[in-house]
Amino acid sequence: MLTAHAAGELIAAPERRTSERGTDWLRLKLRCAAGGGHAFVSVAVFDPALIERLADLLPGDSVSVAGPMELRAWLDREGQPAAGASMVANACLSVRDGTRKREARAVRQEAATWAA
Repeated sequence: MLTAHAAGELIAAPERRTSERGTDWLRLKLRCAAGGGHAFVSVAVFDPALIERLADLLPGDSVSVAGPMELRAWLDREGQPAAGASMVANACLSVRDGTRKREARAVRQEAATWAA
């Protein structure tokens, strides 16, 4: 296992799941640029704060995650070699993070205007 950074776009809506032990987690499926093609990365998110930040993303949204990654290889349905990775996200940045910061700043500015 190695520590890595993966950036790409969601190919499906995030899936909220619960483990057998009752732990809530989130599954993301990313398509990331790799050389002349692309690679698929399956991401598990266990941190409650990260789950809340990522749960409302939509397919096609850009997201960047970092954490331990495991590479894997297999043969696809046509018997051609394929590769992908799975990882656990310890940190993330999504396309919506900037929007949330701007919205929070606007709310603070409006509150300051009303208080004045």
